[in-house]
Amino acid sequence: MMEKVRVMAASPSSDTWKEHVFKPHVARKDVLEILEKLHGIGELKDAEGFTVADSELGPGEYKYTVSLDALDEANKALQRNPSSPEAYYRKGVALFQLEEYETAKTAFTTGMKLDPKNPEFEIWIKKCTDAIAAESQSDVAEVPRSKDQDIPCTSKTQIATDSPPPSQPTPVQKFRQTFYQSSHEAVVEILAKGLKAEQVKVEFGIQSLKVQIDVPYNEPYAFQTRLYGKVYDLFCRSSLFNNEMETSLGK
Repeated sequence: MMEKVRVMAASPSSDTWKEHVFKPHVARKDVLEILEKLHGIGELKDAEGFTVADSELGPGEYKYTVSLDALDEANKALQRNPSSPEAYYRKGVALFQLEEYETAKTAFTTGMKLDPKNPEFEIWIKKCTDAIAAESQSDVAEVPRSKDQDIPCTSKTQIATDSPPPSQPTPVQKFRQTFYQSSHEAVVEILAKGLKAEQVKVEFGIQSLKVQIDVPYNEPYAFQTRLYGKVYDLFCRSSLFNNEMETSLGK
């Protein structure tokens, strides 16, 4: 009986492993493509725990673990090359796994514009559209924003909300945040469903950044950090699109 390639796959937050079986000497890139679609971006290792770099996989057992930092790594790749369709693809897959379907769809749409011949973008855009439709049927539907909402971002900016609270308590809001900086820019991205511009307050100093989000019936969300290198008002902006708030500070 011919030995096969057996891959056990799971995310770091899950105790459940799923086995995938392939023919011997299957191309590594083909295996990764299938596993990324099913589980998200991750790392393939052999039975001894070493990262697999061979172009083909020989018979044996392997493990595929989804990275918790997949979104952060994709954002860093886009920081290095903003015109990389592969980086937008990886960002879209990571966001989809986080159930941020609107923002994932935006990433895939941007990637498809950069690489219109790649059919994977169209497939994932449809998956996002279907997921958004299913989500809107099970939850209270919210109209997606059709364009960016600019949030003033200066050293004296304070954006607060005096809107009356909803008639019924809202579920606990969940926030996901990524932050990275280079010698010329610092960027923070915060994902939260139903986020509104008037709920956000952005403040920064010469070498500091603070973002606070006030949501009814939830504790305020706050992100604060020190920056290496001075930032300049003229090169700072903050915007909101769908469920993603991005603040970019130029140095």
